[in-house]
Amino acid sequence: MFFSNKTKTGLSPLLLSAGAAWALLAAPAAAALEEAGPQRPAECRRAEAVAPFLGLPFRADGALNADGQWVTFTQPEKALRTPGFNCSGFAVAAAARLAGRNFDLTAVSRDRRGDSGPGAALGQDWDFGLDLILNLTENLPRRFLPPIDEAPAPPLFVYAPRLATGLGIDLHSPIFEKYLHELQPGRFAFFVFSKPDRRFPAGVSYYHVGLIIPESPEAIWLYHSTAGARTHRFNLAAAGDLARLRRYFPPTKSGERRVLMVEVAPEDGCL
Repeated sequence: MFFSNKTKTGLSPLLLSAGAAWALLAAPAAAALEEAGPQRPAECRRAEAVAPFLGLPFRADGALNADGQWVTFTQPEKALRTPGFNCSGFAVAAAARLAGRNFDLTAVSRDRRGDSGPGAALGQDWDFGLDLILNLTENLPRRFLPPIDEAPAPPLFVYAPRLATGLGIDLHSPIFEKYLHELQPGRFAFFVFSKPDRRFPAGVSYYHVGLIIPESPEAIWLYHSTAGARTHRFNLAAAGDLARLRRYFPPTKSGERRVLMVEVAPEDGCL
């Protein structure tokens, strides 16, 4: 089997949250999903489910908690008055909408291998982005593109002290485009970027995450939130948009920017 399936989840295509922020953001997408209905199982209109997040401002450490309040990862109990995501906060909110789950911010930030907490020999939070997308997709049917072992420890290839490469493939390689076109409509994928990073003894950091929704061979949408810009998307099937993404994330002086994708096949009748 290409996908692993650890539990039978019976996922809903839409998260119903008690928070006022969720209610406000959910309404347009909920209406679209209800209009689509079960008669269109091949699409399930996942792009519409996350469309309310487009255009929201960037906030360092910003997120939505399980109660639909705008907060930060470091203070998830302190509600803020205005919206804002960082890339991780957007990924958590999108996962909640698409997987039909409430996610606790502390739980999804869990250091899976005990190798990146305070005082860790490899550095604190050097693999935060990788831990995050693995925590978000835990117990869901998933596959890795490119294929990897589920729990490499540590998830890097060391060449010398403070010189390493993360898991995945070069963002600027044609192989990345090949894997993009292997993503299947009806499914969605989270991605994490890594780069050589001498700030950490690990020599690498998993520093940026987001979402990819493939609708067709001509429409493969990457969604993310970046500093200096609002939450936005690129059509990676369009040569111009793919080139823009690569210009935004050029190779570093120390080596490749690499990308790992985790594709999810929810059991919600959308395949």
